[in-house]
Amino acid sequence: MHWETRTGRVAGVVLAALILGLSGAAHAVGTASNTPISNQATVTFDVGASAQTPQNSNIATFVVDHMVDLTVQESSAGYTVVASGGVTEVLTYTVRNDGNATMDFLLTATNQVGGADPFGGTDNFNAPVGGTSGIFVDSNANGTYDAGVDTATFVDQLAADATSPAIFIVRDIGAQANGDVSAIALTAQAADGTAVGLGAALVEDLGADVTAGPAQVVFGDGAGDIDIAGDGLHSDTDAFLVGAANLTVNKASVVISDPFNGAVNPKAIPGAIVEYTVTISNAVAATATATNVTISDDLTTEIVTNGTVAFTTDSYGVGNGIQVTPPGGAATPLSNAVDGDQGDFSANVVTVNGITLTPGDTATVQFRVTIQ
Repeated sequence: MHWETRTGRVAGVVLAALILGLSGAAHAVGTASNTPISNQATVTFDVGASAQTPQNSNIATFVVDHMVDLTVQESSAGYTVVASGGVTEVLTYTVRNDGNATMDFLLTATNQVGGADPFGGTDNFNAPVGGTSGIFVDSNANGTYDAGVDTATFVDQLAADATSPAIFIVRDIGAQANGDVSAIALTAQAADGTAVGLGAALVEDLGADVTAGPAQVVFGDGAGDIDIAGDGLHSDTDAFLVGAANLTVNKASVVISDPFNGAVNPKAIPGAIVEYTVTISNAVAATATATNVTISDDLTTEIVTNGTVAFTTDSYGVGNGIQVTPPGGAATPLSNAVDGDQGDFSANVVTVNGITLTPGDTATVQFRVTIQ
């Protein structure tokens, strides 16, 4: 009975020591692959009332295996709006290395063939491959595709927990109708990243654990848009939306003052000042932003041919005969001269440029003339 009691005590001490040893050596998820983890158990015991020499176990060692995990993420959080016939249009993605070793990533683009796109529309055409098309990694990390500069076609040696530079899928857009959608998935595949240059695609080791190493490859990735969980791949889908601005332009006039009534119920008589307002709007339902909008109003016929009006040069300040009100902004006087601002009055033409109208935006341009 005494021996059985002592044996039970020794076994309990061994178990406690092993638990403590393993707890002290535990690492959080993310410990680098091929990291050796070693621990040793110690047993202390008494014989009678005398403490005996502690006994150490052998040192147990195992090697952390190579966990493959990755996330592909499109960067636009919505459609990338392009024009019909546009060239060198770009979808942008990143790859995050969620594994525990430096890896390379092979990149593949796959056109969706019909069905719902990721943003609530329907894929109905494939942006053609050819011309400027391809997959390119952002070489200078400026977030913008630079043809001839961004030439790498795979992600090289991305460290664990790091996110890649921007990855661009580049396509030319053929002649398409407003509202057409081309959805394209980017798939990244984990590859050996131990050396500079594209390594071989990693293959999962499905055999028994090899405790002493070398590290075995374990796929821990989740399912992407077009791949399954645990396949060493991940994918995400972005989409081109062929968009068009829908602009309307309206011009109105109002009499500001006349020589007899001043500003009180003025009439359009000789000597009266009339203000023109040109309003340009991009419809709420438009699918594209109108950029570099330029408004021109040629007064040659009125000023030169018919002699019915004269341009009023100082309507909004000395030398400022034009005024622009941008979307959501305040009215801004513009000079008549051809200079650095948006407007000018030259050769009897009022011109204002550089206006941007997103869907639902409105801008106005105003100027005045005097009736002759």
